[in-house]
Amino acid sequence: MPDATDFDAVYQRHVDAVVAGDLRTVMADMNPTVVPEVFEGVIVPKGDVTEARVIATVTNGAIGIGQAVYETPAGPIGLVSTWLLIDGSWKADELANFAPVAR
Repeated sequence: MPDATDFDAVYQRHVDAVVAGDLRTVMADMNPTVVPEVFEGVIVPKGDVTEARVIATVTNGAIGIGQAVYETPAGPIGLVSTWLLIDGSWKADELANFAPVAR
């Protein structure tokens, strides 16, 4: 069964895919039962992302939570995502924004 280390690696790969603009990988990481509703009311990076930093990751059994800040030309976007372990793979299931702290 995947563990916290696995989640950290999956989440970092996901954040890197957002920065790279790799929409295919980003969408493959999403729980298909919640798309497109998971994006409603949430600000997500669109277009250029100049940098991203993972703020935190935590797991509790089959639930993982990741927080990242994406730097865009329009300003930083803070995203927290809840992931579920589904059939042995981590899948993003919920998204929400948070106000990033200036560095």
